[in-house]
Amino acid sequence: MLIFFIIPLKGSFIFDSLVILFCGIVFLISFISKIKQRKEEKKVNNIIEKFKKSSKKIEINYTEIKIKSNSWKQEIEVGSGVNSRNDYIDVCQNDLSFSIEIGDIKYVGLVQIDMNTDILKMKLAYKNNIDFYYDLANPNQYILDLDFLIS
Repeated sequence: MLIFFIIPLKGSFIFDSLVILFCGIVFLISFISKIKQRKEEKKVNNIIEKFKKSSKKIEINYTEIKIKSNSWKQEIEVGSGVNSRNDYIDVCQNDLSFSIEIGDIKYVGLVQIDMNTDILKMKLAYKNNIDFYYDLANPNQYILDLDFLIS
């Protein structure tokens, strides 16, 4: 950076250097935010894995999970100005609700998943038994393991 102030330069070189510097700063900011996001995801995954190791696990059949689906077509505007047009996209919102009773404690949960309903039902049926983790000491802490839906 000191070179800019010592050597007399023409305006276009300084402008080009500032553009490159600005692009580098934008790239650096996006890179740092991605690193922070990955750290946060890793931290959450470690907490979940620690909970899974320290809690009890049972398997529940997928038929015990009730699926309420709501599907519609949403109109979106693509483009701008003269070149704009309206397209329709399929929106599928599914609510998975479960109620599991273990001893005298009842675990009730609701999970929202944005996925095609038919694909969701096929993935649940293929998995058949879904892992449910719960903590005996604290009944408010439990996890229905739906990681298989991601892949």
